Amino acid sequence: MSERVLYLHGLGSSGNSSTVAALRDLDLVVDAPSYAPHDYERSMRELCDTVNSVKPSVIVGTSMGGFYAMKLSEVFGLPTLAINPVLDPATFLEIFRDRPAKDYATNTDIPISDTMRAAFEPLDRIRRVELAAPIHVIVGMNDEVVNPHSTIAYCESENLVYTPLPWGHRVENAEVVANLVGFLSIPAL
Repeated sequence: MSERVLYLHGLGSSGNSSTVAALRDLDLVVDAPSYAPHDYERSMRELCDTVNSVKPSVIVGTSMGGFYAMKLSEVFGLPTLAINPVLDPATFLEIFRDRPAKDYATNTDIPISDTMRAAFEPLDRIRRVELAAPIHVIVGMNDEVVNPHSTIAYCESENLVYTPLPWGHRVENAEVVANLVGFLSIPAL
């Protein structure tokens, strides 16, 4: 496979995750920037610059990275694979109001302010439909972080294609992801 993938990690992870290594082991060309998913405005600026410079054929994101993959799809119209996406980051990040999130790469706390939470823009169905970008969602039915039933309900209400799998929150089989990347890379007729 020679698809160029932009992989977006979730909160507390980095561009050097085990998922990135597994996708590269499957001969995918993967660009995986480290960014601050909790900081919407900075992340969108940085990630838009990244898309413009690396010109991926597919965007893949997990958790908070799934949200950003879907937002970038609204901007660039690129095929997108969102794995256990956080669909409403402002609400999701509320759980870190009383206890800080952890950056597992640096073992430090991630500061999340009310201002940061308020900056998140919701996903935009109208924009997505205008661009006709294919989006596929993987739903880990054993996900302990993002409610899989809420994700399925969202996908059904938004007419998004989804695949329920017996995964938890993390990618459990990179070959499934690589196969979907290959499928999403096929040009539409």
